[in-house]
Amino acid sequence: YGNDKLEPEEFEKKAGVYQFYKENPQWRIGADGGMGRVGALSMNFAVPEVRNYRLMQIKELIENYDIDGFELDFMRHIEMFNQKDTTSEQREEILISIVQEVRDALDAKGKKAGRYLYLSVRIPAYPEVYSRYGINLEKLAAVPVDIVNASGHYFTDMQMKIAEMRAALPEHVAVYEELQFTNAI
Repeated sequence: YGNDKLEPEEFEKKAGVYQFYKENPQWRIGADGGMGRVGALSMNFAVPEVRNYRLMQIKELIENYDIDGFELDFMRHIEMFNQKDTTSEQREEILISIVQEVRDALDAKGKKAGRYLYLSVRIPAYPEVYSRYGINLEKLAAVPVDIVNASGHYFTDMQMKIAEMRAALPEHVAVYEELQFTNAI
Protein backbone atom coordinates (compact mmCIF):
# COMPACT_ATOMS: atom_id res chain seq x y z
CA TYR A 1 0.00 0.00 0.00
CA GLY A 2 2.98 2.26 -0.28
CA ASN A 3 3.66 2.42 3.47
CA ASP A 4 7.29 1.52 2.88
CA LYS A 5 7.74 4.85 1.08
CA LEU A 6 6.39 6.97 3.94
CA GLU A 7 8.57 8.88 6.35
CA PRO A 8 8.43 7.39 9.89
CA GLU A 9 6.28 10.21 11.28
CA GLU A 10 3.83 9.96 8.38
CA PHE A 11 3.67 6.17 8.74
CA GLU A 12 2.89 6.53 12.46
CA LYS A 13 -0.01 8.85 11.66
CA LYS A 14 -1.35 6.51 9.00
CA ALA A 15 -0.94 3.45 11.24
CA GLY A 16 -2.71 5.15 14.15
CA VAL A 17 0.27 5.26 16.51
CA TYR A 18 -0.87 7.57 19.25
CA GLN A 19 1.05 10.01 21.43
CA PHE A 20 0.58 8.13 24.73
CA TYR A 21 2.08 5.00 23.16
CA LYS A 22 5.04 6.86 21.68
CA GLU A 23 5.77 8.72 24.91
CA ASN A 24 5.68 5.64 27.16
CA PRO A 25 7.72 2.78 25.70
CA GLN A 26 8.54 1.68 29.27
CA TRP A 27 4.91 0.56 29.64
CA ARG A 28 4.95 -1.83 26.70
CA ILE A 29 4.90 -5.54 27.49
CA GLY A 30 8.28 -6.31 25.99
CA ALA A 31 9.68 -9.67 24.94
CA ASP A 32 7.54 -11.63 27.41
CA GLY A 33 4.27 -10.53 25.84
CA GLY A 34 3.93 -13.50 23.58
CA MET A 35 2.77 -13.47 19.96
CA GLY A 36 6.17 -12.19 18.86
CA ARG A 37 6.56 -8.56 17.93
CA VAL A 38 2.85 -7.71 18.27
CA GLY A 39 2.78 -8.86 21.89
CA ALA A 40 6.08 -7.18 22.71
CA LEU A 41 4.81 -3.86 21.35
CA SER A 42 1.44 -4.00 23.13
CA MET A 43 0.79 -1.82 26.17
CA ASN A 44 0.97 -3.59 29.55
CA PHE A 45 -2.35 -3.34 31.38
CA ALA A 46 -0.68 -4.30 34.65
CA VAL A 47 0.55 -0.68 34.64
CA PRO A 48 -2.11 1.55 36.28
CA GLU A 49 -1.36 4.46 33.93
CA VAL A 50 -2.08 2.28 30.90
CA ARG A 51 -5.43 1.14 32.34
CA ASN A 52 -6.36 4.67 33.36
CA TYR A 53 -5.56 6.04 29.91
CA ARG A 54 -7.67 3.41 28.15
CA LEU A 55 -10.53 3.78 30.65
CA MET A 56 -10.47 7.56 30.16
CA GLN A 57 -10.99 7.01 26.41
CA ILE A 58 -13.78 4.49 26.95
CA LYS A 59 -15.59 6.70 29.47
CA GLU A 60 -15.36 9.64 27.08
CA LEU A 61 -17.09 7.59 24.39
CA ILE A 62 -19.78 6.39 26.78
CA GLU A 63 -20.47 9.86 28.15
CA ASN A 64 -20.41 11.81 24.89
CA TYR A 65 -22.30 9.56 22.47
CA ASP A 66 -25.80 8.16 22.28
CA ILE A 67 -25.03 4.47 22.52
CA ASP A 68 -26.98 1.33 23.33
CA GLY A 69 -23.98 -0.43 24.80
CA PHE A 70 -20.27 -1.03 24.54
CA GLU A 71 -18.08 -3.97 23.53
CA LEU A 72 -14.68 -4.44 25.11
CA ASP A 73 -12.60 -6.13 22.43
CA PHE A 74 -9.99 -8.19 24.25
CA MET A 75 -9.06 -9.90 20.98
CA ARG A 76 -7.84 -6.98 18.88
CA HIS A 77 -4.54 -6.91 20.76
CA ILE A 78 -4.97 -9.89 23.02
CA GLU A 79 -1.61 -9.64 24.76
CA MET A 80 -2.30 -7.27 27.63
CA PHE A 81 0.16 -8.50 30.25
CA ASN A 82 3.79 -9.43 30.68
CA GLN A 83 3.45 -13.10 31.61
CA LYS A 84 6.58 -13.15 33.78
CA ASP A 85 5.62 -10.08 35.80
CA THR A 86 2.03 -11.07 36.61
CA THR A 87 0.26 -14.11 37.99
CA SER A 88 -2.93 -15.52 36.57
CA GLU A 89 -4.78 -14.17 39.61
CA GLN A 90 -3.37 -10.67 39.11
CA ARG A 91 -4.32 -10.68 35.43
CA GLU A 92 -7.85 -11.80 36.34
CA GLU A 93 -8.21 -9.11 39.01
CA ILE A 94 -7.02 -6.39 36.61
CA LEU A 95 -9.28 -7.49 33.77
CA ILE A 96 -12.35 -7.71 36.03
CA SER A 97 -11.60 -4.24 37.45
CA ILE A 98 -11.50 -2.80 33.92
CA VAL A 99 -14.78 -4.48 33.00
CA GLN A 100 -16.38 -3.30 36.26
CA GLU A 101 -15.37 0.32 35.62
CA VAL A 102 -16.91 0.18 32.16
CA ARG A 103 -20.08 -1.41 33.58
CA ASP A 104 -20.27 1.40 36.18
CA ALA A 105 -19.87 4.05 33.45
CA LEU A 106 -22.60 2.41 31.37
CA ASP A 107 -24.93 2.23 34.38
CA ALA A 108 -24.35 5.92 35.17
CA LYS A 109 -25.05 6.90 31.56
CA GLY A 110 -28.06 4.56 31.41
CA LYS A 111 -29.52 6.13 34.55
CA LYS A 112 -29.31 9.59 32.95
CA ALA A 113 -30.73 8.27 29.68
CA GLY A 114 -33.50 6.31 31.40
CA ARG A 115 -32.57 2.98 29.82
CA TYR A 116 -30.27 0.02 30.24
CA LEU A 117 -26.97 0.00 28.32
CA TYR A 118 -25.46 -3.35 27.37
CA LEU A 119 -21.92 -4.54 27.95
CA SER A 120 -20.26 -7.08 25.68
CA VAL A 121 -16.82 -8.66 25.82
CA ARG A 122 -15.03 -10.15 22.82
CA ILE A 123 -12.84 -12.95 24.13
CA PRO A 124 -11.17 -16.11 22.83
CA ALA A 125 -13.49 -19.07 22.29
CA TYR A 126 -10.92 -21.34 23.90
CA PRO A 127 -11.21 -21.61 27.71
CA GLU A 128 -7.82 -23.31 27.98
CA VAL A 129 -6.11 -19.95 27.32
CA TYR A 130 -8.14 -17.88 29.79
CA SER A 131 -5.60 -17.84 32.63
CA ARG A 132 -3.02 -16.31 30.28
CA TYR A 133 -5.31 -13.37 29.57
CA GLY A 134 -7.05 -12.95 32.94
CA ILE A 135 -10.43 -14.18 31.73
CA ASN A 136 -12.86 -15.71 34.22
CA LEU A 137 -16.32 -16.29 32.78
CA GLU A 138 -18.08 -16.56 36.12
CA LYS A 139 -16.62 -13.26 37.36
CA LEU A 140 -17.42 -11.53 34.06
CA ALA A 141 -21.03 -12.69 34.36
CA ALA A 142 -21.17 -11.31 37.91
CA VAL A 143 -20.05 -7.79 36.84
CA PRO A 144 -22.46 -8.22 34.88
CA VAL A 145 -21.63 -8.48 31.22
CA ASP A 146 -24.61 -9.09 28.96
CA ILE A 147 -22.95 -10.60 25.91
CA VAL A 148 -19.92 -12.81 25.37
CA ASN A 149 -18.64 -12.66 21.81
CA ALA A 150 -16.54 -15.82 21.40
CA SER A 151 -13.89 -15.29 18.77
CA GLY A 152 -11.35 -17.35 16.88
CA HIS A 153 -9.47 -14.12 16.02
CA TYR A 154 -9.42 -13.77 12.24
CA PHE A 155 -10.69 -17.33 11.65
CA THR A 156 -14.09 -18.97 11.58
CA ASP A 157 -13.34 -22.07 13.59
CA MET A 158 -15.89 -24.88 13.80
CA GLN A 159 -14.09 -26.32 16.86
CA MET A 160 -14.83 -23.47 19.27
CA LYS A 161 -15.86 -24.55 22.75
CA ILE A 162 -19.17 -22.71 22.78
CA ALA A 163 -21.01 -25.42 24.74
CA GLU A 164 -18.35 -25.30 27.48
CA MET A 165 -18.61 -21.51 27.60
CA ARG A 166 -22.42 -21.62 27.68
CA ALA A 167 -22.33 -24.08 30.58
CA ALA A 168 -20.04 -21.76 32.58
CA LEU A 169 -22.33 -18.75 32.16
CA PRO A 170 -25.75 -17.98 33.63
CA GLU A 171 -28.72 -17.80 31.26
CA HIS A 172 -28.87 -13.98 31.33
CA VAL A 173 -25.53 -13.78 29.47
CA ALA A 174 -25.89 -14.20 25.71
CA VAL A 175 -23.10 -16.13 23.97
CA TYR A 176 -22.34 -15.55 20.31
CA GLU A 177 -19.80 -17.29 18.13
CA GLU A 178 -18.03 -14.80 15.91
CA LEU A 179 -17.70 -15.60 12.23
CA GLN A 180 -14.65 -14.30 10.44
CA PHE A 181 -13.58 -13.80 6.86
CA THR A 182 -11.15 -16.75 6.86
CA ASN A 183 -11.81 -20.40 7.70
CA ALA A 184 -9.56 -22.37 10.01
CA ILE A 185 -8.64 -25.86 8.89
